[in-house]
Amino acid sequence: MMKLKTMISTKKLQHCIVVLSICFTNIIFAQKIKPTDSGYVKTNGATIFYQIYGDGEPLLLLHHFQSTGTDSWSPFIAEFSESFKLVIPDLRGHGQSTEPNPDLPYAIEPAADDMITLLDSLKLKNVKSIGSSVGGAILYSAALKRPELFSDMVTIGGIVFRPQVFRQWIKNHPDDQVTPELIKLHGAEKAATLISQFNQAADFYGDHELTPDLLAKITTRTLIINSDKDPLVPVEHAWHIYQSVPNGHLWVVPHLSHLPHLYPEIQDEFRKRVLDFLKAR
Repeated sequence: MMKLKTMISTKKLQHCIVVLSICFTNIIFAQKIKPTDSGYVKTNGATIFYQIYGDGEPLLLLHHFQSTGTDSWSPFIAEFSESFKLVIPDLRGHGQSTEPNPDLPYAIEPAADDMITLLDSLKLKNVKSIGSSVGGAILYSAALKRPELFSDMVTIGGIVFRPQVFRQWIKNHPDDQVTPELIKLHGAEKAATLISQFNQAADFYGDHELTPDLLAKITTRTLIINSDKDPLVPVEHAWHIYQSVPNGHLWVVPHLSHLPHLYPEIQDEFRKRVLDFLKAR
């Protein structure tokens, strides 16, 4: 599998990530891992689809933008489900979940409310959680709103506000292609909406702006993972979160780009570090 380049110019970053995710989906099918349960929860105008794998303490897995739950996490479902009961939703507007506001930019705060409603519907508390990119941003917001729901969380390239580097990268790399990969994951209509929402994020203000005083109220034990070559989320942003969250731990992954856990060469170390962190108490 071709390695993602540290600096991407001719190819769109999000398209590369989706292609990687499509390839990884075959792993879960090859291993014949089947969910133990699935369903839909109505929340905040959206309908959220979820699947459950394994048994044990609950572990919520939130995917990155333009992916789906099981597609994004397929390289890790087999091992993680040996220790935890995995709760894997499709975020609003993705996969089998609906988007009630397709003409508006993608907002973190209502997506965080979706996850709170999902956990309440499943009667889960003290949940361990992992969120990549937008999934990490959603976790920060949800843990601030309802701290009793989350005992430990891991974020990968997650933001607590939209940094200028993030906004400028989107402006410099506008997305204009509804690819076959996106259509396969979401259907043509949702895929087009997600493309539009990605572009709108460059100038979207008034959503998910967590200042240091708010971050200081997050009591959840947190592992912050970021690559030092991430073109969307600079390592300085991760350091800012680490300094602001009281019970934060930081892992800076060298030489990789956005979503380092999707690089095959780092996945064994990722599994070990994350499982060690989640099992530490």
